[in-house]
Amino acid sequence: MLLNSKRILIRCKSRTIYIMIDFTLTPAQQRLQQGARVLAQAHLAGAFANYNYLLTQRERFQTLRPIFRAAVSAGLIKGQIPTGYGGGAGVLLDAAILVEELCSVDPSGSLAILGVGLGFTPLILGGSDEQKKRLLAPFLSGEGEPLAALAHSEPGGTAN
Repeated sequence: MLLNSKRILIRCKSRTIYIMIDFTLTPAQQRLQQGARVLAQAHLAGAFANYNYLLTQRERFQTLRPIFRAAVSAGLIKGQIPTGYGGGAGVLLDAAILVEELCSVDPSGSLAILGVGLGFTPLILGGSDEQKKRLLAPFLSGEGEPLAALAHSEPGGTAN
């Protein structure tokens, strides 16, 4: 990540416009980056060796439960919920920082953490206020192992 400002050239029809883009992380983004990096190194670094030899998805997922629990405790699940609903998610760059730090250590194991955000996205986008309050509460608590998932089924079970 570049830690300075750059001039970006934009050509619009016959005009040339220069705009400044600041690539410097805010203090909050630097804390997010460091926290995600520490969690990834402490918990994800050895994950592959623990699940790679297992044959079923269920067995592999079970080896990730302690990692997921640590991510919940560290606020990485709550951090995927927009601040308007009590979470810590800010701008899209915050999500990119989290993804980059986790996936740089173990892309597959990271999905246990990041996939939950995908799972409750339909609730955030289309749920009623009552549903959001009730169903997001476990993810905001910072405790346990709350899970969310997207599911799509087809007649005959052909979806994958």
